[in-house]
Amino acid sequence: MIEVGLIVNTQGLRGEMRVRSESDFKADRFRHGATVYIDDVAYTVESFRSASGFDVLKLQSIDHIDQALLFKGKVLMAPIDEASLSEGEYHVTTLLGCDVYEADAYLGKVTDVRSMPAQSLLVVDQRIQIPFVAAFIQEVDLTTRRIMVTLIEGMR
Repeated sequence: MIEVGLIVNTQGLRGEMRVRSESDFKADRFRHGATVYIDDVAYTVESFRSASGFDVLKLQSIDHIDQALLFKGKVLMAPIDEASLSEGEYHVTTLLGCDVYEADAYLGKVTDVRSMPAQSLLVVDQRIQIPFVAAFIQEVDLTTRRIMVTLIEGMR
């Protein structure tokens, strides 16, 4: 399972919820009929839209604000295998904990992946930030959980 959003509030009186989405695939992830999980319970998406800068999600069988309020602060999860990733795209959860090397030098483990406007940043042991672009990321091997990088002066 992968985290795809956080329910931050309700929207209106009919059970809709405001969501801070963590998914790069919102239209697919929250399409009508898709399944999301909250506290290991499956829910079917009835509708999804953006409104006033928020993502608004409506789940089947949640039809009143009082029901929706019970989900405030809850994390939305989805099966990791449902997302269609292109070559060179990775789920954050698959990168966390990977060992990072520059040539034969061990740099540490990926402790965070920060989403920035231009690109994502790999954070290695909370001390090195590496832009997740081809100029720095040479190879990602999820089988061995190893990422090969090339750094420039000042990145260490």
